[in-house]
Amino acid sequence: MAKKNRAEEEIRDELKKMAKTDRFQQSRGEFSDVSEGLVARHGDNEDSAWKEITDRIIEFLPAYLTDGLIQCSREAVKTTEEYQKGIRNQYSQLVIKPGNKFPKIANLAYYPYLEFILRWGSFDVLKWKKTFKVEGLVKLHEVTVILNKDEITGIKGTIVASFTLSVCKGTKPWELYTCELMQIHLE
Repeated sequence: MAKKNRAEEEIRDELKKMAKTDRFQQSRGEFSDVSEGLVARHGDNEDSAWKEITDRIIEFLPAYLTDGLIQCSREAVKTTEEYQKGIRNQYSQLVIKPGNKFPKIANLAYYPYLEFILRWGSFDVLKWKKTFKVEGLVKLHEVTVILNKDEITGIKGTIVASFTLSVCKGTKPWELYTCELMQIHLE
């Protein structure tokens, strides 16, 4: 759990870098409905509303990104020849070493989302859902896969990932940021 928290902190640091980029600042329009609601409810100005939106993204999105990358890695492990042999031989532990045995795997895109809720007391007055698209590459290093029959019950090792984060804008995602070679240590 501590390593997963460390991975979330590393992703949070990347999102802090993202928040300073011109590309991210240009995405303000995609969140205009949320910022207008915050301005109307709290009497904030647009800049403080944008800061609150940015802070929420940085606070909550890292957990979704980390979980998604880990889940994509689990799915990728199932495609390896070593995994298939481990299942056939009913291993309880399987070690996959780096190299040609486990090439980089392009993740399928996944779509985490954040809900922005404007409350009046205990009532939800307004609610906005913003969906993000995450695409990337994953490579596992010195990974131990723990099996129970044909199910993966755990993965230990290091995931090296790079991902592109976009905010969904109708049918076209708006690319916000690309993170290169982030290490997520699993335990």
